Amino acid sequence: MLDAVDERKSMLVVAPTSAGKTFCSFSAMEQTLRASDDGVVVYVAPTKALVNQVAAEVYARFSKTIQGGSLWAIHTGDYRVHAPAACQILVTVPAILQQMLLSPVMAKAWTPRLRWIIFDEIHAIDVRGRCS
Repeated sequence: MLDAVDERKSMLVVAPTSAGKTFCSFSAMEQTLRASDDGVVVYVAPTKALVNQVAAEVYARFSKTIQGGSLWAIHTGDYRVHAPAACQILVTVPAILQQMLLSPVMAKAWTPRLRWIIFDEIHAIDVRGRCS
């Protein structure tokens, strides 16, 4: 998986708990942070609890000063920390990612900055972008 991240290849990873999937996600985040101050990684989790858990890990693991923005942001619809469009690592839920991708304003400014979109626990996300 790390080789695929290094080669910037898309992948679908199916592995048991504690197999290292999240570690590879953090590798993609670190790669993006080192490459520039512009690239964005979106980590999509099915629940607000998991969003908060991942955001806490991002906060503990990474540090970088971003002019005019922040390293990370949380956006779950009813809860927001930092500006989602002005960060490099956005931790969110499926419905918010959908809104951001379909927004005409975001299409010009934010979408071109995307480097990775990581879906965690994708089996818990239904076709309407909600958690099952």
